[in-house]
Amino acid sequence: MDAIRKAGLRFVYLLFILSGFVPVLFSTGKHCTALAETAMLSQVDVPTSRYAFSAVFEGQTVTHDFTILNNGEAPLALNKVETDCGCTAVSYPEEIAPGSKGEVEIKIDTMGEGNSHISKTVTVYTNDARTPEINFILSGDVRPVADLSASVIRLTGSAGTEIRQIIRISPVAENRFRITGIAPEDGRNLKYELIETTSGEAPAYELTVFNLKPDKGWYRDKFHILTDSTISPEILIPVFGYIRE
Repeated sequence: MDAIRKAGLRFVYLLFILSGFVPVLFSTGKHCTALAETAMLSQVDVPTSRYAFSAVFEGQTVTHDFTILNNGEAPLALNKVETDCGCTAVSYPEEIAPGSKGEVEIKIDTMGEGNSHISKTVTVYTNDARTPEINFILSGDVRPVADLSASVIRLTGSAGTEIRQIIRISPVAENRFRITGIAPEDGRNLKYELIETTSGEAPAYELTVFNLKPDKGWYRDKFHILTDSTISPEILIPVFGYIRE
């Protein structure tokens, strides 16, 4: 009987040991699996996310390539891209292989940004849980191609009365030009006169725009001014008309 009792006690003790050891084995296995999965993730590395460009003239395009490195063991997906204005265009790869790099090309159209400091942000969304989004920022000064007495032609007044506006156009020192042609984009509601007010190497101009719309309503148009400048072969001046009764 003593032998049987001792054998039973050993069996119970063995079960007790195993009951604590088995969960440890399963827990350790899960931990190893998690570590393996972590090691197989993509990993974003961005050498630089900001670019300050040298001053450009309005209408010129700013282009810059940003580099994204994938230092992980799994493919890095660039899921989508968002910009903070319609003047920005982006080209990018949809996926970057492990140990490789990809280039995000950003182009900014500076038309309408003359005489200002601009800052544009592009956000790239990735499948890296540690870096789900990357913000690229481009900033710099945009010089005007000409001195304009007004950046927009506004024709506002009562129907049946003369409504006109005069815009003075003078080339800046860094961009001497002569106007070679001018035309409104639509022109149905406009009449205009362009005269040269000075002579010499850098003449100035005076553009007078008249409203032709006879009744109440509003309209938009745009003047295309052609020049002999390689920097600004075309200058755009928006027109907004609002006619009251």
